Amino acid sequence: MAFTGVVNGLLVTGNTVLHATLYAARRRVVPILITSLTTIASLFSLAIGLGGHSLLWGLVATAPATAHRRNRHPLVAVHP
Repeated sequence: MAFTGVVNGLLVTGNTVLHATLYAARRRVVPILITSLTTIASLFSLAIGLGGHSLLWGLVATAPATAHRRNRHPLVAVHP
């Protein structure tokens, strides 16, 4: 169920707007945090070499760090 659906459902049962919003936000943030942490952990392990010696995936894992050091956005290709 979407965020607004949860809030509306809680409002119908007599909860306050603040309680309904906080409850729905907490329900939505937890899966986002779990997904973010697992992605970071997997890319970190690839970046330091725990994922084997794959030429492709090692570059994928280190691209954001390399772009950060060069003060560039990792998804934007700049051609001179």
